[in-house]
Amino acid sequence: MKSQNLFTMTLIISGLALTPVYALRAEHSFRVTQTAERTLSTQIILDLTQRGLEQQSAEALVFALLRQVDETELETLIGQLQEQNIVKPKEVYAYVASLALHKQNMDFSSYDALLGLVMQIQGQAVDEKTCKQLSLIVKSQNKRFT
Repeated sequence: MKSQNLFTMTLIISGLALTPVYALRAEHSFRVTQTAERTLSTQIILDLTQRGLEQQSAEALVFALLRQVDETELETLIGQLQEQNIVKPKEVYAYVASLALHKQNMDFSSYDALLGLVMQIQGQAVDEKTCKQLSLIVKSQNKRFT
């Protein structure tokens, strides 16, 4: 009888001790899922609404702008810029949001356009290493999507 009580108490204590670990895992998986659901368009819409635009107006501007480019191409480009530590995705979202706000065209298929994006975000001239990285990114983009 004592061994059964000891076994029961061990199970109860271990269950209580591990409950916070399981809760942390569930919370982490929820955060990952929630982050994955944020697409490029929602990030840009969020940026515009944080600037004071109404949700519907922001959506209309973003969808009009994103008709010009393939969203997966742009997401790939943003990923490459982040991998090379050139600019952060949030900075690119803000830049694209500005383009949408001013109803400007968006085309990052050329080296000049990409260089302009980076210079605008960084606010200064780009060094030679970054120029080479941008050149390689443009070449890989053109190979991949043409």
